[in-house]
Order: sequence, then structure tokens, then C-alpha cells
Amino acid sequence: MTSVKEAAEAIEEASGLAKRSGDALEGIVRLVTASSDQVQAIAAAAEQQSATSEEMSRAVESISRISQDTAEAMEASDAAVSDLVRESENLQRLIDEMLA
Repeated sequence: MTSVKEAAEAIEEASGLAKRSGDALEGIVRLVTASSDQVQAIAAAAEQQSATSEEMSRAVESISRISQDTAEAMEASDAAVSDLVRESENLQRLIDEMLA
């Protein structure tokens, strides 16, 4: 009878160990799931940050083009004003010659 009793105790102990192992595995699964969720959140944030950086880069390029266009327009305006000054001086000279 002692062997039966020992076998029953061994089975009970093995069952307890199996339950503890199952509980530990459930805990591991929960941790892995939580880690996976965090990795997905980090990946989504990185993707969003990348998209924002690209958008900012396009905006800076646009500002640069606008600045170049403005500088070119200012140069053209300066040339036009210089031409107007010359023409005004010529006109004044012609008026002075006519009045003399």
C-alpha cells in the first residue's frame, strides 16, 4: 500500500508542478502579447514621425522655391525701376531741350 500511496503523492506533486508550469506559461504569453503591442505602437509612431518629417521637408523645399522666386522677382523689379529712371531722365532731357 505504501507504493500506491507514494505513487498517488508523486502524481499529485506532478499535477501541482504541471499547474504551476501552465500558470507560468500563461504569464509569459501575457508578457509577450504586451511586448508585441508595445512594438506595434512604437512602429506606428515611427511611421507617423517619418511621414511628418517628409511633410516638413516638402514644406521647406516649397519655402526655398518661393524665396528664389521672390529674389528673382525683386531683381526684375530693380531692373525695371532702373529702366524707368533712365527713361525719365531721357524724357526730362528732351523736355529741357524743347524748352530751350
